[in-house]
Amino acid sequence: FKKLLVKTAHKEECGELHEVVNSKYYGVVDYLCDTYPDLNDDDINLCCMICFGFNNNELAILYGYTNFNSLFNKRHRLRRKLGLNPRQITLETFIKGILENLKNKEDKTPNHK
Repeated sequence: FKKLLVKTAHKEECGELHEVVNSKYYGVVDYLCDTYPDLNDDDINLCCMICFGFNNNELAILYGYTNFNSLFNKRHRLRRKLGLNPRQITLETFIKGILENLKNKEDKTPNHK
């Protein structure tokens, strides 16, 4: 799955990435856009990659970074927009919590199969 997503770093494919992640992960893209309107497409893309389980090495390759400081800065800006204190919670833990909450809501929906 990860190999197929590497192409999504191109802007014209962001919409497809958002659709796939939104469908697979309980509407997480819609939730993030609604709850955090300051997030841009690049922020949402990073969240999508985290949903799919990309680690920092894979993310650095995907974004074409040869310096981990660039990825650290990207992640730091995202944490700031989400209002997260890095000493209290990681991006991965935060996103996993959102996914669990959205899954639980979907499981409780009467029409859910």
